[in-house]
Amino acid sequence: MPMNGGQGIKQVGYFDCAGGGQVVVDGTVAFIAHMHAPEGTTIVDVSDPSKPRRLATIEVPPGMHSHKVRAANGVMLVNREAQPADRPAPGFQGGIGIFDVSDPGRPREITFWRCGGAGVHRFTFDGRYAYLSPELDGYVGNIVMILDLEDPSRPEEVGRWWMPGQWLAGGETPSWQGRQHRCHHPIRLANRLYVSYWHGGFVILDIEDMSRPRLVSGLDWSPPFACPTHTALPVPFSLHGRRVMIVSDEDVAKLEPSPPSFLWLVDITDEARPVPFASFQVAGVDGTPQPPFTGCHQPCEEVTGTEIPVAWFAHGLRVVDIADPHAPREVASFLPAVPEGAKRVCSNDVCVDERGLIGDPVLLFLPMDIQAKDVNEFRQRLGFNDPLLVQYGRFVGGALRGDFGESLRYKRDALGLVLERMPATLALAAVALGLSFCVALPVGVISAVRRGSVWDYLGMTGAVLGQAIPGFWLGLMLIYLFSVRLGWLPTGGTGGPAYFVMPCIVLASFYAARVARLTRSSVLETLNEEYILTARAKGLAELVVVGKHTLKNSAIPVVTLAGLETGQLLGGAVITETIFAWPGVGRLTVQALLNRDFPVVLAAVFLVSVTYTLINLGVDLLYGWLDPRTRRESGT
Repeated sequence: MPMNGGQGIKQVGYFDCAGGGQVVVDGTVAFIAHMHAPEGTTIVDVSDPSKPRRLATIEVPPGMHSHKVRAANGVMLVNREAQPADRPAPGFQGGIGIFDVSDPGRPREITFWRCGGAGVHRFTFDGRYAYLSPELDGYVGNIVMILDLEDPSRPEEVGRWWMPGQWLAGGETPSWQGRQHRCHHPIRLANRLYVSYWHGGFVILDIEDMSRPRLVSGLDWSPPFACPTHTALPVPFSLHGRRVMIVSDEDVAKLEPSPPSFLWLVDITDEARPVPFASFQVAGVDGTPQPPFTGCHQPCEEVTGTEIPVAWFAHGLRVVDIADPHAPREVASFLPAVPEGAKRVCSNDVCVDERGLIGDPVLLFLPMDIQAKDVNEFRQRLGFNDPLLVQYGRFVGGALRGDFGESLRYKRDALGLVLERMPATLALAAVALGLSFCVALPVGVISAVRRGSVWDYLGMTGAVLGQAIPGFWLGLMLIYLFSVRLGWLPTGGTGGPAYFVMPCIVLASFYAARVARLTRSSVLETLNEEYILTARAKGLAELVVVGKHTLKNSAIPVVTLAGLETGQLLGGAVITETIFAWPGVGRLTVQALLNRDFPVVLAAVFLVSVTYTLINLGVDLLYGWLDPRTRRESGT
């Protein structure tokens, strides 16, 4: 979709699909929840953001919409809600669909958690607990509920809370009409839930005891403001020494004709007395009533800095900077072109993925109560504000001294941290290299000596398969067979010899195949040399011809490959260590990349490069023993 207007934001990719309700990204997979049946949830590969690719689609029946989705730890949750929510069809069953998305291309429903009324509207999910807004029999409107999904197949209610007046079966009487005051969705920060209530403002709940959520405070400004409250989003760091919450009203279901909804900033330093103190509205709003879906909808709920992306319905995407909370200002915007068949834009949701396409990595390493001025000081101390050439010069100077700085995550010397993990990686690579040569050399020699035989065909078929099978797939299959099904080997970690078996097989399989093929070619070439033919003509035993005269001269290209392979084994261990949770440099590097701990990444790359260089230097020296022609002559 082409861009219609805006500034400061560049479109990277576009994915065409039915109208989206919520979009979240877990790793490199996007989950899009749709507004209208039959589309329920679409799963998209965004590993290349410029070329998003559909992986799977889950459909829902008529009369239901599944417009909210969350995913974490290979588990996806989607809501099941009646459409329209105030008039569910007879026999309608709502709730939460729980799916296994460890293979995103093949989502599998684990179970369906059921509730009453119109079902579940919206929720958040931290990988263990789901904080949701279900309708339950005996209550009017959605309430707050906490579900424990430690076992996704058996979700268990931990606790619930409702606004006084919602529990009709308990004799309570609401002071509002119909379903107007109902929970929209909770957001957790530490031991608090920040809960938006539709036409009921927001509440802050203490969940120190999750089985008994306790009201801390609440505030409702609808009326006099006509739009319902959609999101109560706590900022995980302080601004000007104050704790702040971002609150958005949604520009729908107005109590009366009114101007478009906007964004609030609420001071929650004294959480028992929340006070609105600032707001933000897009430019050009003159205070006259506007049609629904014109104003604010919701902010991105992943707060990574003071620049907050906000979905603003007909005004597209707006990025609001709250660094000065008393004067929030727009710093970027993106307005898509009006889709074919529509009269105007309707931007419904926005999220920020782990790659930080929008956001500030500095905040990943700071405490939650950090102030905005301290963020800038931290960035200045790390040199992130310096020109790139200055940063590069500083890096080169530090590298020459062996100083890559301090790990942003572990607060320790980055190179020292990598050196601690190096023995585990070298041990894994050494065993895998030994295994590959123990298998490959006999296979290559036998295939050459018995050229054209069954042994030759079997050996080379195995070599081709070894190079063709992806290591990550082989690793997963080994875990499934020997750990999950048979229980013979541990799935991962480090310990005794059993922990080496599967990682070494994965690492050795590809390289053994290469060594076997090269050994075969080298031995075949050597067997055709004149001195080999002479040795055979003299009647030497074949074992002597091959073992004494052939192997040493055939070993030169194999030794060259060994040097290359050792370095590649160190690099290939990145994937293997991640799959098998091996505590080496590879796994540390992956974790550092995900955490944007760049000093550790630089130190790891440097150390692996030095190790690779030293290994190849040793290979060059070994040539002198294998091939006398490479020795330096002396005395002339």
